[in-house]
Amino acid sequence: THEGNIDRLAAAGIASGCAVWKYCATAGVTRGQMAGFLHRVVKPISPPPYPAPTGPQTLHVAIDGDDAGNGCTDVATPCATVRYALRTAMPGETISVGPGTFSEQPWAIGASQAIRGDSRGGTIIQATCAPYVGFLAVPEGRTLTISRLTITGCHTDYPPPIDNLGALEFVDVAISANSGAIGAIHNNGELRIRESSITGNHASWGGGAIFNRRSATIEDSVLSGNSSAGHGGAIVTTSSSNARI
Repeated sequence: THEGNIDRLAAAGIASGCAVWKYCATAGVTRGQMAGFLHRVVKPISPPPYPAPTGPQTLHVAIDGDDAGNGCTDVATPCATVRYALRTAMPGETISVGPGTFSEQPWAIGASQAIRGDSRGGTIIQATCAPYVGFLAVPEGRTLTISRLTITGCHTDYPPPIDNLGALEFVDVAISANSGAIGAIHNNGELRIRESSITGNHASWGGGAIFNRRSATIEDSVLSGNSSAGHGGAIVTTSSSNARI
């Protein structure tokens, strides 16, 4: 809606964006940033060269990266966390994560995107959770594909470690050693799991690996060592849902 005005701000040297070729329209503006805008009315900065890149880009995350003011688009200067890259990623873009163990705060999915690791055993996402705080939530109307990495270590109550209300796909992913009231994955949308393993997860109420309320498809995957203190050590699927394995 406001693309024309945003372009004018950049061309006038008043706003430079939240990262390279990024204008975070839903982010808050601090008093310091507003002071910067007012100052640049008098002393503008050099505008960026035009035209801007077209089409979705790949954002890069590496163990030796840096989040500070980084647009994540240059493989030589990657960001440090997936969480930060998600904040700058536009719809349709892919976040490429290198090998290593990444200690990650909860991920917020604001657009339909993809997250791709180096390999299932090479890219380890050590998920930081807390009581009543899950790790990954996919909102209704969003599509997320995660491939070639491991998500582990989220111990919470509710919401569960992974909560899907949109369309979520795992390809060549390991989900291991997580726990919640209703398992590692709570699905109330469209869930697809391919060539993956879901192992060693625990539920205090039901569905040690997956609690399915809507539509789930599991192909060429392994579920083992999951447990529940209540119902369904591996999977609970409700009477109003469907699951295909």
